[in-house]
Amino acid sequence: MKLLTASIALGSAIALAFVAPTSAFGIASVGFRHPSAHSPLLRMSAVEETTASDGGAPTGDDDEKKSGGDVDNKSADATVRADGSSININAGQRQKMYGDTLEFPDTYIMCGRCKTAFAIQADDLGNRGKGRRVECSVCSHSWYQARDRLFTVNENYNLLEAPQYHLDRISSNIEAGREPAYAGDYKFYVGNLNFGATEEDLREAFSTKGEVGDVNIITDDEGQSRGFAFVTMMTKEGGDKAIELDGEEVAGRRIAVRPPNN
Repeated sequence: MKLLTASIALGSAIALAFVAPTSAFGIASVGFRHPSAHSPLLRMSAVEETTASDGGAPTGDDDEKKSGGDVDNKSADATVRADGSSININAGQRQKMYGDTLEFPDTYIMCGRCKTAFAIQADDLGNRGKGRRVECSVCSHSWYQARDRLFTVNENYNLLEAPQYHLDRISSNIEAGREPAYAGDYKFYVGNLNFGATEEDLREAFSTKGEVGDVNIITDDEGQSRGFAFVTMMTKEGGDKAIELDGEEVAGRRIAVRPPNN
């Protein structure tokens, strides 16, 4: 990708996954750009942190106002790799390598509109001022991100490549004129779930009835399934049909499908 004036472009989508004693449970995500020629841009690798209290990332909007807006980070922070090549951090080259030739960092930020997050280190946000402006490449929401307001990956979590269904859901929402983070209003309790069943198992089963917005298998403190889950369908039609899965076999057990108590 070509760099915009006074901007930097960053890499592809990733996801956050819980590392259980015997398995890992994947969680969703996506990436960033900024069209403004006068604002520094980051195109970021995405992660999604479901343990965030409000689903949105800390941003530096107040810091931007106090500092008078974006700071043009034009200097080139170059570091030398083991193979002798250099990485221009300010141009976003290092961030593109996360999960590929470089290990993921333990910090990330999140788009407050589509609720997706992006792997990043503080110095990927430039070396002047308190940070820089970023824009979500999926929903186009932008904000000024301060370097001292990053999320830290929780213990027992790893970063992984983002699943395509998460990217597709956000794109579908934008096309339909819905909020990018919309995951449906038709939620179901799924009981009698095989302890080895995965979110993919449930997504595959419920997708035969309509578009699936969200799958959440409830786990204990060690990441082991507690034998039930919640599945949200994107449309009323899909919700009406999903109840038909009550008594159907998923991963070796006949599941119970009910509307949740609340």
